[in-house]
This record gives sequence, C-alpha cells and structure tokens, in this order.
Amino acid sequence: MAGDHESQADDEMVRAFLRGQRESVLAIVEGLDEEAWHRSVVPTGWTPAGLVEHLGGAEWHWFQRVVAGKQPELPGDLVEDQAPYDPLTVVFTTDEPSAEVVTFYRDQCAQSEAVLATIPLSAAPLGQHGLGGFERRMCVGWCCT
Repeated sequence: MAGDHESQADDEMVRAFLRGQRESVLAIVEGLDEEAWHRSVVPTGWTPAGLVEHLGGAEWHWFQRVVAGKQPELPGDLVEDQAPYDPLTVVFTTDEPSAEVVTFYRDQCAQSEAVLATIPLSAAPLGQHGLGGFERRMCVGWCCT
C-alpha cells in the first residue's frame, strides 16, 4: 500500500517539524538566569517564563483535549471555567522557577508525542477546541501547525 506508506512518511515529517519547533523553544531560553527568565523585554509584557508556560498549556489543550478528547486534570494553576483570554491584551507571566516551567513544558510535549503516536494526522480530533463548528474542518495534522 503505497498510499499508506506516503501518509505515514508525511505524518512523521510533520511530527519531526513539531519536535524541532519544541527543541527551538528550549534552545532559546537555555542558559537564561532566573532574573532574565522573569524579565520582559518586549512591549507586550510577556516573559520567557510566561511564554514557555503558555506553550505547555497549548500542548495540553491541543493534543490532550482537542486531539485525544481527554479531560485530564488541568496542569498547574489552569482553571477550566476561566473566561477565555483576549489574545490582544493578555500578558503571559509566571512566578514559577525556570526549572519547573521547563519540566512542565517537557512533560506536556511528551504527552503530546504519546497522543500523536497513536492517531494518524489525517484523522478527525476526538475532542473539541470550542470554536463552534470549527472542528468540522479540522484534522489532527491541522492541530500540529
């Protein structure tokens, strides 16, 4: 089945790209001291710690909740019934030490990899993102990009 082989190769290429992006995130913050980790140098007020923590939460949301359809216990201090944030005004910061944020991010990425290892990227997600009808046009691969 040549089509299955091509599909598997395409899936692996997308997963490899995603792994590369995750590694880039960690390479960018590697070596920052705690002060730099919690200091914003951008007009939005985001800090490296807040950004990496946010990315860990995004891993949880997209791959565990949307792709796998799981309702696991929310990581860290995330609150399920919290109102959605406004992407134009939100400022991601955290007081958590860098080691804890990096561990959280790595754990979420590992759980995402475990989910992606069991579901073809062409499959429909088992959960919902919450954008009302948006899911009908989604596939797992879309969640990776």
